[in-house]
Amino acid sequence: MHNYIHRKSSLLAAAACAGLVTILPGCGGGGGGSNVMPSNNIEPEAIPRQPININDSGIAGSLKQQLVINADDVWSLGHFGEGVTIAVVDSGVNPNHYDFYGDNGFSRIDYQNARGVESEDGSEVTFNGNYVDIDNPDYHGTHISSIALGREYGVAPKATLLPVNVFFDNETAYNDQIWAAVDYSASMAPIVNTSIRDMVNLATFGDSNSELNQYISTFKNQDSVLVAVAGNGGADSRGDPVGAEHFENFNSFQNLSIQDGLENKVLTVIALNDFSRRASFSNYPGSCDDVGFFADVSCNEQTMSQIQQSFIAAPGVGIEAADGFSNTGTNVFDGTSMSVPIVSGSLALLMSSWDQLTPQQAVAILKESANRDFFAYSPEEYGVGILDVGAAFEPSGELKSTASFSSDKSYTINQSTAQLSKSLSGLKKLSSLTSVAYFDKYNRDYQVDLTSNLNSYETAIDWQDYWTHNQQYPQALLQAKDFSIRYAFNPSSANALQSLTLTNDNTELSYLQTSFQQPINHQIQQAPNLFMSNLSANESSVFAISHHLNNNYQLVASYSEPVNQTLLNQNTQSRGEVNQAAFGVISQASDNLKFAASVELEDAREQFLDSYGQGVFAMGEQNRNFYHRLSAVYQLANMQFFGHLKQGALKLHKSSDGSFVKIDSANYGQLQLGLSQQHLNSTWGIQVFNDDPLHKADFSITTPIGIGADGQIQYQHTGYSHRSELKPDSVELFYHQQFVDKTHFQWNLINTPDDRGLGLMVRHQF
Repeated sequence: MHNYIHRKSSLLAAAACAGLVTILPGCGGGGGGSNVMPSNNIEPEAIPRQPININDSGIAGSLKQQLVINADDVWSLGHFGEGVTIAVVDSGVNPNHYDFYGDNGFSRIDYQNARGVESEDGSEVTFNGNYVDIDNPDYHGTHISSIALGREYGVAPKATLLPVNVFFDNETAYNDQIWAAVDYSASMAPIVNTSIRDMVNLATFGDSNSELNQYISTFKNQDSVLVAVAGNGGADSRGDPVGAEHFENFNSFQNLSIQDGLENKVLTVIALNDFSRRASFSNYPGSCDDVGFFADVSCNEQTMSQIQQSFIAAPGVGIEAADGFSNTGTNVFDGTSMSVPIVSGSLALLMSSWDQLTPQQAVAILKESANRDFFAYSPEEYGVGILDVGAAFEPSGELKSTASFSSDKSYTINQSTAQLSKSLSGLKKLSSLTSVAYFDKYNRDYQVDLTSNLNSYETAIDWQDYWTHNQQYPQALLQAKDFSIRYAFNPSSANALQSLTLTNDNTELSYLQTSFQQPINHQIQQAPNLFMSNLSANESSVFAISHHLNNNYQLVASYSEPVNQTLLNQNTQSRGEVNQAAFGVISQASDNLKFAASVELEDAREQFLDSYGQGVFAMGEQNRNFYHRLSAVYQLANMQFFGHLKQGALKLHKSSDGSFVKIDSANYGQLQLGLSQQHLNSTWGIQVFNDDPLHKADFSITTPIGIGADGQIQYQHTGYSHRSELKPDSVELFYHQQFVDKTHFQWNLINTPDDRGLGLMVRHQF
């Protein structure tokens, strides 16, 4: 993917056909220097082995190559390009310049793998296995390397430099040696920086051995990318629409960036001036309007768009960086040469931040995040837009709970919410939920605080809801032989039938359209629904049967399922479903004393004891609870003394696919003690109870914390336990009066740990 000759000159074009030269396009109009070919090797003793004194110089963050692209925002996150190598195929580097040292004073140049061309007899130039610095001076390569990764002037100030020297003077290099250098660099580094003119449109001469095919082969076989210059225009120093050359010279040169298999492996850089507009000297993609009448092939809009999408813009005017003539000095140059290392350094920042990120993905991210929100933008002049590495660190697409290569079901952040009862509100305080890894479409992991997605609610008293559901509708009675039929209607409801009961001497079949009670409660206690706190949270339709074995024993069985699903908030679609089946026996021990024992099986989907969630907080695809209840009621005249003890445990928990939450165990317990008294038209009662039925619970929370260097998701496991005592902590008192004219009056006074209040109701039936 790297380089080619200067086709604007017939002399150089002819030389290229012979495998001759290309030039450096940076430094104003491009190039400069002589064609002298000194052959001076850097001896090992000339390479600094001991740390130098860095003094106070350090990462600057105040230069345009750093500020315009928001590199300082990335540094503030702690990412500086460490661990990533940038190969700079150029004119060599001054190894002693302090800009190439780390904070520890040691060189960040990989001399062990550095390579270069050499001249053995003053005329033959070859690319060999040694680093040979035959370019004197090497100002261009030093300046370019400093922009990419210099500790003070660079974009990635902790990256590693692999210098590959291909120029035997400040302007001239052989094309075959450039390809050999690029091929080698692509095998050694993920990023290959080439500030060399004509590295995009490559010669097609020689069929399979053509320069184009050599570069295609290199980058198809290597996990690396090429960052190249758009170039500095022609003899008039005005930028040219170089994308048009793909069509105008199709028979001899073709654009490398759009070849099959090389998507996002070639990125061409346009230079910007100090006003963040294309510099006048910088080449640019152009459009089909720029393709001449005598082009080899007619312009194809889709192909031209592909070419445009392989260009990106970066600062290229007044760029200060290391001076190759000095170990501490700087110089300022203009040119597309200076723009290329800014992009290369940005790729290094991305790749150092996410080990699993491929070079191709890093290129795609830079292109996707480029700034196109400015008045002058057009793809023919700016390609994908202006480089913004700060924006490149923002998530791409929706963040999901698992990486795309994971087999687990994935949820976005907004899909992962939960409504927690007060007993489980401690989940919101788990530190492990403040740093959960979520993944964007490139599998980059981001730390997310999920505690804001947990809503721990307190059960506020809703008097309107209570009065609505506690309303008694007039019942009609039909007699049919041995059966009596009772039914009630609610004319204002879409499902008008509220209840239907068939009764004979020993058996009663019932259907209740909406109920909050298990039928056994009504069988043993006079007015349980007059206590507001007796109503469960699940509104259900109930099918029930009761059968008298004799005067002392009665069997009761029921089945209920939810009739509606309450919408909770904008992020939660619905609450989980709860189905219940119960079986019990009632014993009339004496005229005054009644006992009851029952068992209850409850299946809950995505719900755990009135705590429900979705996404990663799903409370279980299936939770099966088993309860047993013991009740006793003592009747003294018109007064009842009653007690209920309900205990149970979680018998089955099936985790929801993709959920972080697993319930290991749970135990329940609820105790009610009270009395009520009924007169001819009035009833009153008082009871104490424990508001929270969850006695003990143990949870396992498994959350991803990132992706390791091996590409595997890493997890952390956190335990959470809830404990409470089985003792009353709430009290409720009610009084109900029915007048002869069907006017009802009732008040309830309740005090729970969550809320307290007084409710009043007056209702008249017409």
